[in-house]
Amino acid sequence: IAAALLTSRSSDAQLIFIPDTNFRAVLSTFVPGAIDADGFLDPQHPAALDLETMGFQWPPSASQPTLPMDLTGIDALSNLEQLTIYCCHIDGMILAVFDDVVVTVPAWPANLRKLTLWFGTYLSLPPWPGALEELELDLPSGPSELPPLPATLERISLKAGEDLLVLPELPAGIHHVTLEAPEDNSVPALPFSIDTLSIVGFGPAGVAAWPGSLVSFSLTSIDQWTALPAWPSGAT
Repeated sequence: IAAALLTSRSSDAQLIFIPDTNFRAVLSTFVPGAIDADGFLDPQHPAALDLETMGFQWPPSASQPTLPMDLTGIDALSNLEQLTIYCCHIDGMILAVFDDVVVTVPAWPANLRKLTLWFGTYLSLPPWPGALEELELDLPSGPSELPPLPATLERISLKAGEDLLVLPELPAGIHHVTLEAPEDNSVPALPFSIDTLSIVGFGPAGVAAWPGSLVSFSLTSIDQWTALPAWPSGAT
């Protein structure tokens, strides 16, 4: 049925099919009227054009703890600047997090400035948006590697799990860095531009030198480090 609909709509290229019916329902709450009964999103609909911030929890209900999510079509939201996805469910004061929710995402909206991903299993991730300024990742399960970080990135908070084999290279110009990783990971090279730094965990391969621009930093659970470089003079 979906194939037939796609064929029948081939002449109308501005409409984008949203294949995941559950994500379609979530998206409809943010862009009311922009998705038709057949599951096609009109990116030029006023509700879609006005959407700049979107955040939601997945699964939609606690009764579907392993419901996969397919974000195909989300990149059609051309004016979306902030996106937050939590694979968790809050029941009163109780927070349940879901690492085993498989998330598929072919592409991000091109104009994203801030992206937050908490939990879920992203088997692979597409390239980050070229204008991304802030990235927050807490992904205990997958992926095994991350795409290269964009040069525009100013802030990153990365809590890596066992599945992430190599941490990405930090771009020159980044200012605020929070890194947490298991003990078999090494801290990546720290650009001179970093002024706020937090490091949690990691193995004995520590930092060769601190960025000279550091103003504030903290070190936690680094008991395997055998030596530390001299403290930067302006840090607190």
